[in-house]
Amino acid sequence: MTRSERQTSADSAAVGSGEQSNSDALPGMIDPVTIQRAYAANVDALKAMEGVLSTMAGEVGSEGHAPPARSHQRLDELTGALGHELRLIDDLRQALMRQRMAVAAGDPGAIESSVQAIGRTLLTLDEARRRRGALIALIVGNATVALADLEIHLGFSAPGDLVTAREAVRRAAEATSRGLAINQTILRHAAEAGDSFLQELFSTAWAIQPRLENGAR
Repeated sequence: MTRSERQTSADSAAVGSGEQSNSDALPGMIDPVTIQRAYAANVDALKAMEGVLSTMAGEVGSEGHAPPARSHQRLDELTGALGHELRLIDDLRQALMRQRMAVAAGDPGAIESSVQAIGRTLLTLDEARRRRGALIALIVGNATVALADLEIHLGFSAPGDLVTAREAVRRAAEATSRGLAINQTILRHAAEAGDSFLQELFSTAWAIQPRLENGAR
């Protein structure tokens, strides 16, 4: 075997080895479209959490009126609504954890499932927030009054259960926002890793191709 033939044989073996290693890596790779869908879903979730937190803090200029006689009953309903909102935020946080694990495992199907779960939870959470706003409107006459300002418009201290539920929702929204930031970083790294793999794959192919062509002549 001539030197040229030995070089061609070695290059062919390298290509074969590269193809084998690449084929082994491909199943673990995540489709860039899947990453983009997950990233977009998380952006929507982050906006939702920002919306929740914005209604917790006081807002200048939000005015209401003296609470009606049935305000105590409505306050109980508001406490229940906050409890429902808290469960939805917890569902969202669980979906984010599953998404994180799916990215680590390179499981596109599980990532897609997390995207769908996030979408469903956000729709339900939006309905829960509208329900909460409607209850606040019934209590103080203005749906935009922040929960932190509720006592100002009530003229008396909010029930302990309501205060506890309000604080729990705030903490859960903050924790979920932090989780979203982590997931977005992980997804960016996954996208960069996929780009690097493809760049290495094509650069290897282009580097070997001329030698194969020269050896064939």
